[in-house]
Amino acid sequence: MAKSKISWTDYTWNPITGCTKVSDGCKHCYAERLSKRLAGRGGYPKENSFAVTLHANKLDEPLKWREPRKIFVCSMGDLFHQDVKEGWIDEIYQVMKESQQHTFIILTKRVRRMQEYFGRVDQLANVWLGTSVENQKTAELRIPILMSIPAEKRFLSCEPLLERVDLGEIPGALISVKKSNEGNYSVERGLDWVIVGGESGPGARRMRADWVREIYYQCKAANASFYFKQWGEWIPSRQIDDELAKKIDWKWTSQFESEGDEEIYWQVGKHLAGRKFDGVIWNEFPGGGNIIRESGVK
Repeated sequence: MAKSKISWTDYTWNPITGCTKVSDGCKHCYAERLSKRLAGRGGYPKENSFAVTLHANKLDEPLKWREPRKIFVCSMGDLFHQDVKEGWIDEIYQVMKESQQHTFIILTKRVRRMQEYFGRVDQLANVWLGTSVENQKTAELRIPILMSIPAEKRFLSCEPLLERVDLGEIPGALISVKKSNEGNYSVERGLDWVIVGGESGPGARRMRADWVREIYYQCKAANASFYFKQWGEWIPSRQIDDELAKKIDWKWTSQFESEGDEEIYWQVGKHLAGRKFDGVIWNEFPGGGNIIRESGVK
């Protein structure tokens, strides 16, 4: 287990590593890039560093931590990949059951297998379940399945966000009112948490501010927590405040202007682009969290 650089979690736990690409958001997978640097070390296979692998020596790591942590499970793979044996998942889930002081955050693109698995095991209050979506197609495929799974918290990772995503078009994603056959009405909660972020690294694609803003407004209307993780490699010109403008070496900064989009995008790298959206750092978590308001673009 390692202290994580991922801002929305405390630690990562990787008893399983390795994966294969299933959709457009996987194109520039950070975990695959990192695994190649680790090939032949730390249990990563030398010949195929991103092959699905069980690291049995890491299974008991959460049991050694007494202080409560938010733990991202399998940041270097997918717990519900088809090559992950059912027995492996059982072992990992047993550790979560024995570590009630921690909150385990599971993120998968393979929600159908996650649905099948949680259909046969007891729900744990310290386990949050989420899926990754990068466009409307993956949102419509994955979110309804996620929302059918009983869980303490259900969330989305819209990273990299590659297109506009309208959560209002997806049954169950937001708060909804249901009418029973007897004529009674009930309110069903939707997503608890939505993380949004742009792509970073070689070949990173641009994320538009209006895509982020639409998800933000939908979260606010539905009482879902909103977390803005990063702009990624590119930042829209109207999101650059005076402080950031002074740090950019404009002479060596690439720009991009897309047809039909009023914004100009600047390739400044994820560290400079940072985490401010409309002048605010959004650090919301289910059950409460920090919203750091700073002066900036409105």
